[in-house]
Amino acid sequence: MALPTIALVGRPNVGKSTLFNRLVGRRNAIVQDLPGVTRDRHYAEAEILGRRFNVIDTGGFEPSADEGMLAAMRAQAEIAIHEADAVIVLYDGREGLVPSDQEIARLMARTGRLAFHTVNKIDGPSHEKLTAEFWEMGVERLFSVSAQHGGGVYDLMEAVFDALPKVGHEDELSDDAALVRVAVVGKPNAGKSTLINRLLGQDRLLVSDVPGTTRDAIDTLIERPHDPEALNEASVELEEAQRALEAEVQWANELEDERDEEDDEGLVVFAEEPMSWEDDEELEDESIEPQSLVPPSVDVESSDWRPPSDTGAAERAVEEAQRRVEVARSPRRYLVIDTAGVRRRKWIKTHLERVSIIQSFKSIDRSEVCLLLIDATIGVTEQDAKLAGMIVDKGRACVILVNKWDAVDNKETGTAGAFIHRLHDQLKFLRHAPVIFISGKTGQRTHKIFAEIDRVHRRMQHRVSTGAVNRFIADCVRRKQPPTQKGRRLKIYYGSQVAISPPTFLLWVNEPKLLHFSYRRFLLNRMRATWDFSGTPLRMLLRQR
Repeated sequence: MALPTIALVGRPNVGKSTLFNRLVGRRNAIVQDLPGVTRDRHYAEAEILGRRFNVIDTGGFEPSADEGMLAAMRAQAEIAIHEADAVIVLYDGREGLVPSDQEIARLMARTGRLAFHTVNKIDGPSHEKLTAEFWEMGVERLFSVSAQHGGGVYDLMEAVFDALPKVGHEDELSDDAALVRVAVVGKPNAGKSTLINRLLGQDRLLVSDVPGTTRDAIDTLIERPHDPEALNEASVELEEAQRALEAEVQWANELEDERDEEDDEGLVVFAEEPMSWEDDEELEDESIEPQSLVPPSVDVESSDWRPPSDTGAAERAVEEAQRRVEVARSPRRYLVIDTAGVRRRKWIKTHLERVSIIQSFKSIDRSEVCLLLIDATIGVTEQDAKLAGMIVDKGRACVILVNKWDAVDNKETGTAGAFIHRLHDQLKFLRHAPVIFISGKTGQRTHKIFAEIDRVHRRMQHRVSTGAVNRFIADCVRRKQPPTQKGRRLKIYYGSQVAISPPTFLLWVNEPKLLHFSYRRFLLNRMRATWDFSGTPLRMLLRQR
């Protein structure tokens, strides 16, 4: 059974976003003492008093608005009321009862929705008298809260839960394994909200030709049927992982036999489990001593030497592949985050817009896949390049969407290819990202977006067996020896994939400083081509033996 949904509605600046943040537990919606700061409806999942629920924040509700942005905000609020199982209607206790409040109360009565009329900004017992006039609306329930300080919020939510069906407990939790978090980023007016509306099939987000209409990071949940192609690919990966595990087990058995025969000669016994590296900071800690991976008496350049077996990593790879198969069989769920556009610093004139830009960057943090929108009529801008750099720095998968392709005049056969060439020249660090030419307005090629999201997300989670990594290294060295520096040459003794999302590889070498940037690029490009790591950044870490 789905989680219950609770909508927050009321006039502008009555404290809806403050209560939303109080319920969700983080500063999700922008809060500022200005009317109309929230303009779209925001969704989040929250848990209070042991109950889980969805909460919707809405823009200010002006019942009499019939045109312009206020009318659009009213329409968004009405949609939220229709979607909700219960509605918390907020009023401003400090301002007192106004005609718009009474009209909202009458409208709620006509909808027949379960409504909890709540007077906000009651910051203590001395303010309770401010609620008296609100009883004149003739409502059945009236609560008083201080969203800013938390007073009365638990009493309100307890009453809401008592009136709702008993859902939202632990046995009804949604499976996040099938949820892909996608951030839609780009400069202002690149068409982000129009694109999401196209993907969703309704006017979920406000769309305007005025740059900067979207000021918060807004979450939209989209569910689609399972993808047969994704299931087929996951099944193939499971078969490959199982074969790799069989090879690692056989390798381990052979090494065990060798140890039994040679133990009397004093050879070092290999550790069967690889080192466990938790994060990059630990890898960079020079105080950590590596395990002995190679016996001192063994020539690591000899064709007879083999690195220790890695059955533990192979078993984990099989478990991950099995999980991906189960996920691929389920409907795909996407949490799509539309963000405020990013402007040049000199254009950031208000505190509100600064906070919006911070939220754009936080949205990249929250995501697994980023859709970077480029305006085809303008081309790559400085802001696009900065966003692209942040996507790479954060290790997020990326799909580049060249939007408004329908507005480009005089297109010829080579127009798209020339655009990609310029794009790669300006965004060299995103050459691995797939590019789709779309129109959010007309829907041109937007049907390809989800398939590309799924593909780059799968590649982000792809794990390569240790045996395959070391065969790859040996093949690369045979094809192209590392360059020498002052007569010394890099030696790569052993390699292993130590992380996913993004795929991260650890190489044990004689001297890390001998790895020339050109040879690092050669290895990464070969990795990307060998294992199809398109759309995802790769990390390479070095450790001196």
